[in-house]
Amino acid sequence: MSDAFLDETLSPVLLTARATVAFLPAWLLRALHHLPGQHAIVPELVVYSLCPYKIDKIDDDNEDQIVASAQAVSKLTATADMMTAEQIGAVRAFLEYVQRRSPDAELLRRFIEPALETVWKL
Repeated sequence: MSDAFLDETLSPVLLTARATVAFLPAWLLRALHHLPGQHAIVPELVVYSLCPYKIDKIDDDNEDQIVASAQAVSKLTATADMMTAEQIGAVRAFLEYVQRRSPDAELLRRFIEPALETVWKL
């Protein structure tokens, strides 16, 4: 995949679980390439594509939010289920690195921590 394609599509969020497993390494590398810059959009959107909605922000009375959150977790879990332990480890390493080194670490940490606890477990 070309850098231009990755930069234009921004993240693998619209891919199926199988396609995400196949192409995620390209987005992770591109996101790492952009990470040192101030507020780089590619790393931010790749992180969001790997993280379900922040659970404590969901209104228990809003059924649409509950359904959307469950669907997001389900899609990510389906993706993780297709990965090897090494691939999951790479996703974890990426997310942990971003939450330590990104200029937007404080913002992204709110999404990364629940994802590491619920989806990207080893």
